[in-house]
Amino acid sequence: YLEAKPWIELIELGTFSEDTLSRFPLSYQTTDSWFKLLKQSAEKHGMTWLHAFHIGICLTERGDVTESINMFTYSYTLKPYPVTSRNIAVLQQSQEEAWEFYKGTWQLALQLYSGSTTGGFTYDQDTITRLLNNLVTEISFFLQQNLWYTDMAAFISTVPENFRWLDSFITLKVKYLIHISEYDEAKVILQSECFPTYAKARSDLMSLWNEVIIGQAMVERQVDSLSAVEKHRIRMNDPIPKNIGCQYASEYCLNYW
Repeated sequence: YLEAKPWIELIELGTFSEDTLSRFPLSYQTTDSWFKLLKQSAEKHGMTWLHAFHIGICLTERGDVTESINMFTYSYTLKPYPVTSRNIAVLQQSQEEAWEFYKGTWQLALQLYSGSTTGGFTYDQDTITRLLNNLVTEISFFLQQNLWYTDMAAFISTVPENFRWLDSFITLKVKYLIHISEYDEAKVILQSECFPTYAKARSDLMSLWNEVIIGQAMVERQVDSLSAVEKHRIRMNDPIPKNIGCQYASEYCLNYW
């Protein structure tokens, strides 16, 4: 019901109720008819944060990046909402600019999750939890792609315990541990998790395993590099565990090279 309620109100009342304006959006409409109705409603009854948010979504769907950012910015000014600033982040032209908005998004989301602020929203634990699940996943992959290790460390330290089971967060932590040469801890993590969301696309996990065991060997031998033959022998002596992959888990079985 709450998913349909805003759109029923838009048709029957011409605008959003105060109750709807106090809740996180749970659904989206982007067709031309809804886009037109949103704009007409804003013109007649006034532009609320939710009008601006949904109009920004419609503009994004139509490829109008500049106006989308303007609408999301206006919406955020009226009522800060983490998804609004997240949307601004993904529309930035550089990763550095995007990260500045992601950081603000994450801080606001944490405040809402902890209850240190309501932000004028009706508290909804399930919706906030789902929001943080998505943000942890998205930010974890964002940082992994950019290899910003200082930011990785800062982000890892702030993620609540309830979200540390997510595959994206686990691989983020493993990559950071490899960066700081904490190979033993990284290896234990890789051996212990099942990574269900990776399904058959597990070559990244298998490569991480090989990176860990080769890193361990270099530390033990106190060398900065190993020959191709030495690396091969290390991989054969410490094969990829079945929880990460097998000959059916990737196009190429990494236990054989």
